[in-house]
Amino acid sequence: SHFMTLLLTVGFMTVATRRLQTILERRSTLDPLTQVLNRRGFTEVYAKEHALMRREQTVMTMLSIDLDYFKAINDCYGHSIGDRVLTDVASVIAKALRASDHVARFGGEEFIVLLPATGLERAHHVAERIQTVLRAPRSETESEQSAAAAALPPYTVSIGIACQVSPDEELDHILLRADRALYCAKERGRDRIEIAAEAVLPLHASA
Repeated sequence: SHFMTLLLTVGFMTVATRRLQTILERRSTLDPLTQVLNRRGFTEVYAKEHALMRREQTVMTMLSIDLDYFKAINDCYGHSIGDRVLTDVASVIAKALRASDHVARFGGEEFIVLLPATGLERAHHVAERIQTVLRAPRSETESEQSAAAAALPPYTVSIGIACQVSPDEELDHILLRADRALYCAKERGRDRIEIAAEAVLPLHASA
């Protein structure tokens, strides 16, 4: 009957609209090039992890990861190779993480990793793993992307690590500490890891 057809059409359109909505929401939180979180997606994920951290009284650690001499890669090899390097580093970072960790591209060649319920020791291991993979001759890596990765110019990353011990520390403040540590890694020769100083939080006045 016409009525059934109409119902089916309306039902189909509702499902299609919902699916489109999901796709658009995902797109608004993902970086189109590397398919990792963008800044907005990261902020949403951080809010959830932060609430969990406060409730369970754990610590979280951030890695600020930046490609070394990325401008030179773009200048020498062109932007399409530069884009492939960004996609490659995003996939190397993602493979070094657990399912519960998060990685975001913060524009340009900077990536931020959020490691929930993680202290400095494990964070340092993760940072080292990322650098080890990038330093190894990529043609030897056993993966479907090995041929593509082998065709890329060799590159390295500098990493700054900041641990959030108190839930009262603002996200911007942790990112700033991680960034300062990253800047230190750059200053001290690049392709290295530096750990941020602990946060100094204002003491709450006692009642």
